[in-house]
Amino acid sequence: MKCSKCGNEILPGQAFCTTCGTPVSQMQNEAKSEVKNQNLRQDFIPPKKKSGMPVWAILLILILVIVIVVGICIIVITLVNADDDSGSSKKKHSSNDIANETTNSVTNNITNNTIPNNKDKKNKKVISVNDGFVAKIPEDYKYKMSTEGVSITDKDETMLINLQVKEHPYSTVVARKDELANILRNGGSTISKMEEKVINGTSCLVYEVSVTGYNSIIALVKIDASNTAIVEVIDADYTTYNYSNLEKAVEIAVTAEKSTDSKTTTPDGNNTITNLESKSSINYSTLLDE
Repeated sequence: MKCSKCGNEILPGQAFCTTCGTPVSQMQNEAKSEVKNQNLRQDFIPPKKKSGMPVWAILLILILVIVIVVGICIIVITLVNADDDSGSSKKKHSSNDIANETTNSVTNNITNNTIPNNKDKKNKKVISVNDGFVAKIPEDYKYKMSTEGVSITDKDETMLINLQVKEHPYSTVVARKDELANILRNGGSTISKMEEKVINGTSCLVYEVSVTGYNSIIALVKIDASNTAIVEVIDADYTTYNYSNLEKAVEIAVTAEKSTDSKTTTPDGNNTITNLESKSSINYSTLLDE
């Protein structure tokens, strides 16, 4: 062995180092102590640190993920809306073409005596009224023309509408309402009501007229600034003042207009009214004659 102090070789049986005098027993004790310490160091295994992330760190990561997802969604929605706006712009450009096609379709339908009816999805036909005026009625309505105007009824003949159109400003009709009432009275009618009404957005002067138990509604309907329609509305029982039928009459009257196209007059439907007729002796077609 070698001396632990000076490194001199110690021979077997020596009690002391011949160079530095260190006892061999001390060297042996130191050697044993070193071995023991080495064994202790080898036996000691330091505890492992706990793995994993703190809860607050996990929560922070989740919040960041949510914020990122929400941000992505906002960006996607913004881009989609931008595309929709672009598409809407294209649609606006094409809407003029659609409108033109619709206008052409309506024009062609009028030429062929029918027009689209957006309210009840049925076609309408164009018929002559009087003095070059035409009007539009539902396709399933029946009518009968005369020299003074046209009589119109629904397919079941539950009401009758007598219609004439005069080139007479509605403003003067209202100014003459009392005079017109006297004309009706002088013809033998009793007037139970006279009033100005707005029906289907149209100005009307309305009289409830009775002649010996025969009741009807007489209405003067504004078509435009220069023309006024005269309608007589008769219920199938000849006694009821049916304002629902008056609304139908006004809806037809406001479609009246001047026409020089002979094709707009169709003979189909003439003489098909079988059960209803006006029983009044008053010639309403002359009511607005000067």
